[in-house]
Amino acid sequence: MDEGDEKESQRLLLRTLGSRVRHLRKARKLTLEDVAERAGHNWSASDLSRFERGTRAINIAKFLWLTEGLGVNASDILYGPPGDVETDDDE
Repeated sequence: MDEGDEKESQRLLLRTLGSRVRHLRKARKLTLEDVAERAGHNWSASDLSRFERGTRAINIAKFLWLTEGLGVNASDILYGPPGDVETDDDE
């Protein structure tokens, strides 16, 4: 795999994970602000929005705090149904 393919693969992964997070958040009728507040640890609604759109990578600690904010297991995000990769930035 060349460098361009690897970067595209990483972008697709971020968009997929972000889409799953957005789906889980909306299914629980939570706003970006709700999840950011529940996740704590310097999460902001802006950070969450960027992650959902696949434009922000996060470290494992921030990912685990996000699962707490959503009230889900990490596997729900990592292995959940892929669904459509969303690109809009609505709440």
